[in-house]
Amino acid sequence: MDVALHMLHERGPTAGVSHVKLTDVLDRAGLTTGAAYRLWDDQKAFHDDLAIYAVRWRDRQSTETTAHRVMPIIHSGGPWQEVLRAGAEANLQSFPEDIALLTTMALRASAYGHPALLEASRERHAEAMSAYGSLYQTVLHAYRRQLKQPFTLDHLCALLAALSEGFTLQAATGEPHTVVQINSDDPRVGEQWTLLAVAAVALIEHMTEDIPAPVAGMS
Repeated sequence: MDVALHMLHERGPTAGVSHVKLTDVLDRAGLTTGAAYRLWDDQKAFHDDLAIYAVRWRDRQSTETTAHRVMPIIHSGGPWQEVLRAGAEANLQSFPEDIALLTTMALRASAYGHPALLEASRERHAEAMSAYGSLYQTVLHAYRRQLKQPFTLDHLCALLAALSEGFTLQAATGEPHTVVQINSDDPRVGEQWTLLAVAAVALIEHMTEDIPAPVAGMS
């Protein structure tokens, strides 16, 4: 086992899609073996393409669910702390049932030894950052907040993504997400807080500031 572990650390983990057999896929798709092997030389080639396809696949439901939850709060003039509390709760609510997201996470985590999979992982990450970046920018604009120097929106997106993905991996192992009760002087802010929401508020307070009010008489 020591020798095997050493070899595993040398080679690293591999993309885990080998349990999906090409013959089973063909049966469900109603295709013949001959048709499949005109596309792939062997089952390994099929698994390589499947891993890349799985990483590139993106369900917009996560972003849309979060936006659907927070936009009414913004439009009603609710406090930004409640936006983050509700948004984090919506972001976490599908775990660990969201098998598609967990599959993507696992494949990305093992992509470094596979150039094509690594490139697909980078593309997938960039798409997610763009989608959430637009949402975060909307929230900042609505509450007249701006990034402090030297921080950028990309920095904020990267930090929040790292937090969210970390909690996703915990969910994949069956670790329940901790929820704490925090009382607020503002009755518009809920009392049940996920740790993701607590961390998000801390990041916003540290990395952003109110946009200064315009000086009277100056354009």
